[in-house]
Amino acid sequence: MRVKIIIAGASISGMAASCVLGAAGHEVHVYERLAGRLQDRGAGLVVHENLIADVTGRPSGALGAMTVTGRRVTVETESGAISRQDHPATFGSTTWNGLHRHLTRSQSAPVTSGVAVAGVSDAGDHVEVRLSDGTTDSADGMILADGYGSRLRSLVDPLAEPPHYEGLILLRSVMPESACPPEFHAAFFDDAMHLHNRPGAYGLMYTTPGPGGVAEPGRRTANAGMYLPLTQELLETAFMSTDGTLRNTVPAGAWRPGAAESLTGHLDEDWDVTIRHALLWGLRHGTLMGSAIHTFRPSRIAHGRIALVGDSGHATSPITGAGSAAALKDALALGAALRTCASSDVGSVFDAYNRERLDSVQSLVDVGRAWSRDFLTAGVTPEDPPIVLASAVRQP
Repeated sequence: MRVKIIIAGASISGMAASCVLGAAGHEVHVYERLAGRLQDRGAGLVVHENLIADVTGRPSGALGAMTVTGRRVTVETESGAISRQDHPATFGSTTWNGLHRHLTRSQSAPVTSGVAVAGVSDAGDHVEVRLSDGTTDSADGMILADGYGSRLRSLVDPLAEPPHYEGLILLRSVMPESACPPEFHAAFFDDAMHLHNRPGAYGLMYTTPGPGGVAEPGRRTANAGMYLPLTQELLETAFMSTDGTLRNTVPAGAWRPGAAESLTGHLDEDWDVTIRHALLWGLRHGTLMGSAIHTFRPSRIAHGRIALVGDSGHATSPITGAGSAAALKDALALGAALRTCASSDVGSVFDAYNRERLDSVQSLVDVGRAWSRDFLTAGVTPEDPPIVLASAVRQP
């Protein structure tokens, strides 16, 4: 069967769904509420190139990714004792911009920018879609890929819990290889993920491709991040904009005076030099970004002719390293459901998708939340480190 699907959101999850459904011969139209090209939405990402190739139908080498082959783990205890270990690990790394660009180029559906999906009505045999420009559209089914702050999620999950603040923020910086001091170059670009866990903070750094997905030496980037506990009260101070609006994400260069300096005060000389240098470089050069970590655990991800993909259906902590992979798997599961479902009813197809993916995405959210609880409550010892240090990268 050939169906028409409308997708709300042209981010990674929306573009992935468009790739899979368009390649299968379905009619797809994407509406994105933001005008212009999406960019600067994040820093480094953990990727599985074969998974991306399955979504795009293009060779994995077309993405532009790097291979990380090890982990260098530093555990610092309350007493100040420091333990360091090296562990093998293999995974791919890229950037949000690089993956989004690759997905966008791999799909051919029309994308209408600057127009949001304002409302959806399930008419039984089709959906009626109301758009923010006053026009309407209709389709056989609707996919919501409008992020963890989705305003339409309740159409699928009316009893859904609101996104939950995990009590943590993530500070991020992307430093170009050209800015790396010669004495630190070997440490930065050694094909390893650097992890540093200390009481009250957790940091990581790994190499990612440079602009345009270029992975050759000299043009790469260092992607660094630091997790910090922050109460709701302090969050409302540090993440408040100058016009009094509380933001979930603080873009580079948009911090209130003194806020970023206060949050990076943890970066003393005992920190892994790669994490400390990259984050402080971002602070000095106005490229430091901040995000408050919210999670969302669904009770279902499809209902009738409406389905959720990516963060709109299951926002997890970025510490799992699996948020983007889960969005890609959502897209593949939708494609598989459309291929294998005996019924021509899109509602039956989406029900099959819900059965296939729900347990996996709920488990992924649980993993991220368990890490947050562990990080906020447990002592730090080399023998009993937080979950992420034991598993490195979790995939759903």
